Amino acid sequence: MMKFLRLLGEWGAVATDLVSSIAPVDWVSLLAAIIVILIFLKLHQHGTRRRSSKLQQHKLPPGPRPWPLVGCMLQVNDLPHKWFANLASTYGPILYLHMGSLPYVIVNNAQMAKEVLKTHDMEFASRPRSMLGEVISFGYEDIVFRSSDAKWRALRKICASNLFTPSGLKTTTALRQEDMLFMVHCIHAAAKSRSIVNVKRVIHEANLNTMCSMLFGKRYFRADGKLDSKGKSFLDLLDLLVAESGQLNLGDFIPALKWLDLQRAEKRLRKDLKQALEKFFFSKLAENRKLHCTNKLLDGKESHLLDFLQSLKGKESLSDKTIAGILCDLVLAGTDTTSVTAEWALSEILANPHILHKAQEEIASVVGQERLVQESDLVNLPYLQAIVRETLRLHPALPLGIPHYNSVATHLAGYTIPAGSTLLINISAIGRDPANWSHPTQFNPDRFLGSDIQLVGEHFHLIPFSAGRRFCLGYPLVIVQVPHVLAALLQTFDWSLPAGKRPEDISMQEKIGLACYRAVPLEAVASCRFPAAPYLSKLSENIQGS
Repeated sequence: MMKFLRLLGEWGAVATDLVSSIAPVDWVSLLAAIIVILIFLKLHQHGTRRRSSKLQQHKLPPGPRPWPLVGCMLQVNDLPHKWFANLASTYGPILYLHMGSLPYVIVNNAQMAKEVLKTHDMEFASRPRSMLGEVISFGYEDIVFRSSDAKWRALRKICASNLFTPSGLKTTTALRQEDMLFMVHCIHAAAKSRSIVNVKRVIHEANLNTMCSMLFGKRYFRADGKLDSKGKSFLDLLDLLVAESGQLNLGDFIPALKWLDLQRAEKRLRKDLKQALEKFFFSKLAENRKLHCTNKLLDGKESHLLDFLQSLKGKESLSDKTIAGILCDLVLAGTDTTSVTAEWALSEILANPHILHKAQEEIASVVGQERLVQESDLVNLPYLQAIVRETLRLHPALPLGIPHYNSVATHLAGYTIPAGSTLLINISAIGRDPANWSHPTQFNPDRFLGSDIQLVGEHFHLIPFSAGRRFCLGYPLVIVQVPHVLAALLQTFDWSLPAGKRPEDISMQEKIGLACYRAVPLEAVASCRFPAAPYLSKLSENIQGS
């Protein structure tokens, strides 16, 4: 009896934390929730005995003991990748724990990651389901959230062979160069007045233009940096997606409470967000289809991905939901990954002025000041490429990657992983593992000079884009865009911190959302290095004439 009372007292603190994150509910729902909790408490002791019996039959990976009903949810902090890394120092590189009532496995070193993504790639090729994932993917009709099956393989092949091949990227090189000029122009205007630049914002706007041009044949930011008539609603949609990605939906982790909808997730996600997504993407499909029907498409040729997806016939024909799901994947992955990585890179560069000067010298020796750096120059900029790789090591855009899922029990490193487990690869911990990296927390691009380490392949101690059959489809674009953005920023401008701030004052604190963002957005002051550079004067003429 005393043990039950102590447990009930502990649950008082748990309930306080839970209530603080839950929207107001009616008394009937609250009473039902209390009844469910009491039932789970009653069954907890019986469940513990059953788990002990199973442990005798199957060896589970080690991990912290879960709370009844909520598992380890209340122990995880705002930076789960760091919390998991700390647990690994106690329990080892592979962890087993419960988030709510769901089993989770976290892999924290390169050896375990290789076993998952190479040896057991097929077993862990599926994805767990969540309410947000279902909405974003238009009912799992996309590539990112859909589990591995024949349709997923066909969709992935379509995009991989028509958008992210070397020849596919080459056809859109001019679009990306125009958007580099757009970004330079926006910063140039701020440099003239010595205004503070919100680095992520200007990079994000340029990348958004690039992705929308490649996907829809449409730019939302004009040459003067202002939104067109439809751009505001599109940005509002992206902001809504980012906000929802940072919300914890209890129903995903505790299915027994899902029907109560304590956080009003059904309304927020299945109604508000779903309607906003459908309104934007289905209208894009309808507009583009109308262009085809009225013969307004230039020469009848596919000029962007939406053209291509809608032109598929027969067995390859895709539904509107599938097309919308693919486009939504690419918009989210293609804009946030690039802008977040470039912002982290510039943060580290400004915190280490010697790196800034060395990178600028390399760009000046290869490109000069007569023209703006181009994608074809990147192969001749090894130090810049090393900066990007070091940034991806220390600041992966997705520190835990995208969750994997096994539908059948799997043996891993001598342990049994129960069927229905969600598996996370701690990419952040692997990139900071002292077993593989000297001075792992130090930003040192020199470690990659002369290195043959590949970002996707056999080197599992650096996997910012994951590996195996679920590796990031868009990585060929990211590894072109990020160094191109950095090169343009460093070639054209000198960078300094706002008055009163020193390099050592730059915070590297993180915030988790759709990606791993800086907790405080980077703000810096730009000054033009070569005011008389021909490409700058030509740029001004083009802007004024547009």
